[in-house]
Order: sequence, then C-alpha cells, then structure tokens
Amino acid sequence: MLVKHKLNEKERGYSRRDFLKITGGSGIGFASLAAVAAIKELPGTNEGMLFNSRLKDPYLPQYPTEYPWWVKEIDDTANSLGTTEIVPNELALGSTKVNGQYQPFTDGRQDGFQAVGNAATNQDWSGEWGKIAQEAVTSRNEWIANMTPEELQDYRFGTAIVQASDHWHVNTAEKNWIKLPINAAKVEISAEEMTVKLKGVAHWFGVDQIRVCAIDDKMKPFLYKVAATSGTLRGYRPKGWIDPGRPVAWPYPYKYAIVMGIFTSLPTHRAGVGPLANASTATTCSDQDVYSKYMESTIRGLGYDAYGMIIADEDCCETPFAIRAGLAEAGRSGLAIAPWGAGLRTIVVATNAPLVPDKPINFGLREFCKVCGRCSANCVSQVIGKDPEPSLINGAYKWEYDGFQCMKQRTAFGCQFCVSVCPWSSPNTPTHDIGRVLASIPMLAPMMVKVADITYGKYPRGENADKWQPWHTPADWAPWRT
Repeated sequence: MLVKHKLNEKERGYSRRDFLKITGGSGIGFASLAAVAAIKELPGTNEGMLFNSRLKDPYLPQYPTEYPWWVKEIDDTANSLGTTEIVPNELALGSTKVNGQYQPFTDGRQDGFQAVGNAATNQDWSGEWGKIAQEAVTSRNEWIANMTPEELQDYRFGTAIVQASDHWHVNTAEKNWIKLPINAAKVEISAEEMTVKLKGVAHWFGVDQIRVCAIDDKMKPFLYKVAATSGTLRGYRPKGWIDPGRPVAWPYPYKYAIVMGIFTSLPTHRAGVGPLANASTATTCSDQDVYSKYMESTIRGLGYDAYGMIIADEDCCETPFAIRAGLAEAGRSGLAIAPWGAGLRTIVVATNAPLVPDKPINFGLREFCKVCGRCSANCVSQVIGKDPEPSLINGAYKWEYDGFQCMKQRTAFGCQFCVSVCPWSSPNTPTHDIGRVLASIPMLAPMMVKVADITYGKYPRGENADKWQPWHTPADWAPWRT
C-alpha cells in the first residue's frame, strides 16, 4: 500500500542573533543562512510524496545516482591511491593514508559480532572477546529485569525483528545458498556498457549507491585469510558451535568488486539506543544480503562468475573497498561516511564481468572530522578518539577506537549514536545540500559544527521513537493517518 506522507515533526530553531554570534557577522551570511535552513529542515518534510508503507525512509527524493559537483573524484593510478603518491612503506586509500606496516585483519571469525555471538552461545567467557560477551550479557539481563511491561514488550518486538532479519544471513550463507548456474551464453558488451547497465539494475533493485573498484594487490591486506561460516551476526547458533572457517584464496579469483550502499532510516537511527535502533540496523543488514544475491544471480545469468558476499560471512573488510570505490571516506568514528551520512551500509559483490573501476572521492570529510568530534563527544561508551589529528595506529592513519567496548554496548543495548549525531546524516534535499557544500569547505567547517550543535543539540540523547516503532498502533506511529 502506498500512503501520502505528511509529518508534523517538531522543529528546533534559534534566533538570527544566535546565528550571527556563530558566524561573527561575516560576509558569508547569506550562504550561511541557507545552511541554517538546510540543517533545520528535519526528515519528513516533503509533503505529497509517495513511499512504500514499509516505514524505513519516509522522505523523498532519494539519493542521486551521480555525485554533485562538490564531491571530487581523486585519481587512482598505478603509483597512487587517491591524491597521495605511494612512497616506500606508504600508500593511501582514498583520503586515508595507510602505512606499509598495516596489520591486516586476517580472520573473519574474530569480527566483533561473530566472536561475541560464539562466546555467548557456548557461555565461553575466556579471552578478551569472552569477557566482553559476559559483561554485555550481564548488562542486558539487568536492563531487562528493570523494564516496565511496556518497555519489555518493545524489547521483545525489537528483538524478534532483529532475529528475523538475522536469519536472512543464515539462509544466504555460502554453505546454504544455492547459486544460480553461470549461463553458458555470455552477454558480450564493452566494460563501459556493462558497468552502466549493472549500475542501472542495482538502482532499480533499490540500492542507493553503487561504484566499482579493482581487486588487486592494493586490496590484499583487506581480504581475510579465513572467512567466517556461521551465517549469522546476532542470531541462533547451536550450542557447542565452533566455526571451522573458510579459506580465502590469494590470488583472489575475482577481478572487480561491485560495492553497493544503502542507508539506514534517519528517523529510526535517531532513537540512538534501544529496540528500534537495533531493529533498524538489523533490517538494513538483511537487506544487504538480498541486494548482494540479486546482483550475484543477475551477473551469473549474464554469463559471468560472481560472488555476492553477505554481511556475516564476507571475504573482506568492506570499508576499504567502499573507500576505494568512491562510496565514502573514512571518518573519525571509523565508519565509512558517505556525502549523505554515516548510516551507509555497504555490500560487496566480487565478479569477473568486464567493468570499469571508479575513483575514490573527497568531499572534505577528513578535514571536517578534525574539527567536529560530535561522534566522540556523544559516544555512550566513550570509545572514539578526541584528538584533532588522526594518529598512526596499526599501520593506518586514523583516530583511536576501542572496538571491544563498542561491541559491549551494541550487544547489550544496541547503539547508533555515532551514526545519528554525524552532521552529514541528513536527508537528500536541496537545502541540506547547501549545508553539505559549506561543510565541505575546510575554513567553514568549524562554523557548520556549531550550527549542528545549536540546531540538534550538542549532546542529543536520542529522540522519542514511539511513533516510529512499527509494532505500535497506527495512531502511535503514523501521525499522517490521524
């Protein structure tokens, strides 16, 4: 069913005097006032638009297929990645500098969700991940014990949606998925034409963004040596389960990575923590599997080998692929942040179909993150580094990040604060794009951070999410129907 969208979301405002205090009354006032309007406009203001009744992103238009002018492509040649030339022991990935001593993440079974899930299933509290799992389970049980009946019902519905979403991972896992045979009759067209057509197909499926990168020696550190095989992140594992792992060959048998991106729902991830934030993330993760297998099967039907990775059992760490393909830059939080925000979920389909790689992008995020720090200031577990400049950590130039404590918070309560408070996480509208343009200019970035602090609050603690919870009655969660 399609319904008209009419939201009455409360606006937050501030006076012209407040804004002039921020800008110092400078000559950029007109453009800056436009930016205020951009950030002030919240999701759900495009009246008269239509959208599917599945309440995930209740605003239109969606994200453009081509980047606007202020998103710059960076040359990726044999001697460089991005604008940084490869020097002895150094290279760059997009705008992220990587040292030649980079320590690859070699075992997919040690992904946080995998490790915590395995430990909790077997009640094995040994080792670093076992300790984190035990602390998370204890915190969650204490939280549940103090819930009101209404809160407990919300928790049960949210958890059921998470489990239902996660079961897609189980059924699309490599060991369970029945692949479509490769068609013996190839569709033989140029790499340029194949790239354009597959991008069109992906957008038609419902993917927000799609780009391509080569799988070459530069990407070797970001491919696991052993992949996980559980087929689940948060879901059911039989007691006693020990993941045997799956070897990932090198040289890798595929030449290209099709990297697709979908965005989590803005209204739901602004809940911050709790059942709705968790369910929103989980459903987007299961959508990733669907799009991955759509694309895999389509390419195989065209006569070329393809492997659509699912989020639980992938062959690689996806973020570097998203950066090299030009979907995103690496932000302070460690997330792949796109021009439209930190809610980007990435999908990798490896293939030997003829394709043309895209270039990495630079939209000013790196410089913006140096002066922003909203994700760090609002992190519930305080695990994101606060230093202005990134440091050389594990062979890569990035900000400090404690993945263990982050995983404990996410396992116990669910959390999306670093996604929701990022100033780039806002709808794709012309007015918001004015704000993005100004934020991409380094000298204006500090001003735009202050605008975000005043508009949304410097320390937002999550919005009242009742009206967005789909298990509530229509009067509760669909205000346009009242």
